[in-house]
Amino acid sequence: MSGTKRGLLAPQNTFLENIIRKTLPTNANFIIANARIVDYPVVFCSEGFSKLSGYNRAEVMLKSAKCTFMFGDLTDKAVEKKLNTIFDLQLKDSLEVLLYKKSRTPMWVILYISPIYNEKEKVVLHLVTAKDITAAKIPVDQEDDSNKVGFGRFARLARSVTRGKNISSQASQNSIKVPEPLKIGTNTNVHEDLELPKYMLEAPKTPPYTILHTSTFKQTWDWVLFLLTVYTAIMVPFEIVYELAQEDIFVSIIDLCVDTAFIIDIVISFRTTYVDTGGEVVSDSKRIRNNYIKGWFGLDIISSVPLEMIDMVIEQINTSENEQMSSQSTRYHEMLNDIREFMKLYQVPKDLGERVMDYVVSTWAMTKGVNSDKVMNYCPKDMRADLSIHLNRHILREHPAFRLASEGCLRALAISFEMHHSAPGDLLFHTGESIEELCFIASGSLEVIQEDEIVAILGKGDVIGDKFWVEKSVGQSIVNVRALTYTDLHIISRDALQDVLMFYSSFANSFSRNLVLTFNLRQRVRFKKVSDLKKEQEMAQHNDVNVDLPPDHPYGLKSVKYMGFIIDANGFRPDPEKYEPYSS
Repeated sequence: MSGTKRGLLAPQNTFLENIIRKTLPTNANFIIANARIVDYPVVFCSEGFSKLSGYNRAEVMLKSAKCTFMFGDLTDKAVEKKLNTIFDLQLKDSLEVLLYKKSRTPMWVILYISPIYNEKEKVVLHLVTAKDITAAKIPVDQEDDSNKVGFGRFARLARSVTRGKNISSQASQNSIKVPEPLKIGTNTNVHEDLELPKYMLEAPKTPPYTILHTSTFKQTWDWVLFLLTVYTAIMVPFEIVYELAQEDIFVSIIDLCVDTAFIIDIVISFRTTYVDTGGEVVSDSKRIRNNYIKGWFGLDIISSVPLEMIDMVIEQINTSENEQMSSQSTRYHEMLNDIREFMKLYQVPKDLGERVMDYVVSTWAMTKGVNSDKVMNYCPKDMRADLSIHLNRHILREHPAFRLASEGCLRALAISFEMHHSAPGDLLFHTGESIEELCFIASGSLEVIQEDEIVAILGKGDVIGDKFWVEKSVGQSIVNVRALTYTDLHIISRDALQDVLMFYSSFANSFSRNLVLTFNLRQRVRFKKVSDLKKEQEMAQHNDVNVDLPPDHPYGLKSVKYMGFIIDANGFRPDPEKYEPYSS
């Protein structure tokens, strides 16, 4: 029976994770756009879309989701008008369009567009998925002919544009084998059959017939098993020495009940959630089954066999493990009691107290109560550097900014990195705060908010901060950065990074070329809200209204202020000042 960890149970906004892992196919080419800002800027770009377009993720961010930055000479000019209609009316639709990669190579794609709702059933985002259909747009027979006469790919694409026929008509007239994108027809929205998630906070859901490992039933059952384990550890040696089970029928019945309880526990364990290495509560039955078989199943099944000698050995092992678990549990509960007493002593508000408690509990679930700093301090400098490189290996070995770093440079960087864990709702950066850190996202997702609007959604592999190696002064954050889910970051401070770059000057040049910030917290995003644009349009319409007043009308030669407008013989116009009606 393994120890119980609370895991990550706070409400999270797992929209990005659901889109990537559950909703769309692996390596899907998609972007996410803000539906409440004019021109619908991209707030998230997938790796698939980045590879398809040739632009890196930072270059696509905040570009129009209508993909106008990929338009070219042969792109149909009417496409932008159609896209405007789809986005403005918040429709779920699709259309074919000729786009150009960053290398200016043309390609035919189908754009599938769907609105994303929040908990109030209001559209806040747009999901745009791109499917490359270039091969399907070129007739096979004509392709062979064009190769003979020397036509290139661009010429064939140009000719396909002038034909102005969709894929289905080409397939019927020219016998083209058209692959159906993502298992549906090309004229149907790929999102039609998908249940798109909402952009909202929601608590982790447990499937039917699955037991939450923190539930009251499971906690009670674990205590019962613990008591039965203690009973077995004490009684088995006596039964072996004095042969009590053979002489006392009552002892035999108790032993049978204990064995039955352990067998029932095996069945329950196949349906009980657990916390994975990332701190996530796993409720998928297949993952639960595989995890249990690879873990405690063997020991549990042996412990359930009513063989006295085997039980004696196993229970001694269990007793040792239970003592270790008990010690760990004691430290855990002492920590929670200290936090509760702290909250009472300083009268911490309930909301803040719950955030603190959730952060501490989730951090414990991630670290298993191990104080990493304390362990690192036990080791000499050289060993600390080796451990730091191991802990930050995914960043240092995989990110292109560190590829040309020497071994000594990597060790200096690794020691300077810190690992940071954030709970849902935590603000990593506040508007107006100094930007003192460069953050590499290892897991989870964040949202960047400026003036109450989402300007970026960030996930694994993204980098945020400021260009310390370029800017001499310390910058101020223009935005708020908030965790949507439980998030792990690798962070290096401004001063530590500058010290390393100053000492390793050759690496500094490579670093400045290859590190691309997904979002620069120092730079303000200039945008106009869709709601503000509508108000301006309504104002302009009112201003264009002409009022024909006869010469003898009381206000024929006068102007009057009414509800923010000036009304006179020339019509309506906004009132620049607020005062009573006046004579012209």
